[in-house]
Amino acid sequence: MNTLRRIPVPIAFLFVFDLVLVAVPAVDFLIGSPWERLRNFVDLDAENSLPTWYASMQWFCAAGLFGMLAVHAWRQRLRGGLYIGILGLAFLAFSIDEVVQLHEWLGEESDALLPDATRSATAFSSTGIWPFVVGIPVLAILVFIVLRMRHIFVPHAPRALRLLITGIIIMFTGALIIELAANLVEVRRSGIGLLQITAEEFLEMLGVSFIVWSGYEGLRAHGIELRLPAARRAAAAPTASPEASPSTLPQSARG
Repeated sequence: MNTLRRIPVPIAFLFVFDLVLVAVPAVDFLIGSPWERLRNFVDLDAENSLPTWYASMQWFCAAGLFGMLAVHAWRQRLRGGLYIGILGLAFLAFSIDEVVQLHEWLGEESDALLPDATRSATAFSSTGIWPFVVGIPVLAILVFIVLRMRHIFVPHAPRALRLLITGIIIMFTGALIIELAANLVEVRRSGIGLLQITAEEFLEMLGVSFIVWSGYEGLRAHGIELRLPAARRAAAAPTASPEASPSTLPQSARG
């Protein structure tokens, strides 16, 4: 598949982290969770855990990359630059939400729309109706933004657009469809409960990794290379010419 060829090293690291962060809780569960501190630290379904902060970092990276692409589009007067910036701000909001759990609060508030203002006696006893009142509208807004900014990608970076669409599909498959499957799980700490949480969180992290890759690829397609400061200095340093080296000059020339 052309989209998956030549994965950049930083993106490959993200994919590895995605796998590790879902594998460790599974191994911990299989061996009986002997260390409570470790279980809480890698809990996929808890606040202030390593997976939560990692997901926030992923979205922050996506926001930064698309923010830089928006600046480039504005300077070059490219069509759709405004929507690239809006998308970057949306990703920044998602990064903050991973930590402050705003969507969880909105989900609890949306219980007021249910009979007796409680989810306990409904088919959505675990998730509530937030996937419908928050998740689907957010997805619709993202689709609208992508359609409006596609002009930046289509002529220059079609691969970046494919990666972005792939990432959004994967991420919302986990955040909406697999999330709703939690309503079918009676015990969240059971094996089937862990499987549901693992599938949900893995798809979310994997999807965001694709979105980060999209931003990275979009910048490269527009001629913007991302390098560490040390790498930039090494690339910019002039290469010493053998002819100019004092040690290679004849003695008369040096004297």
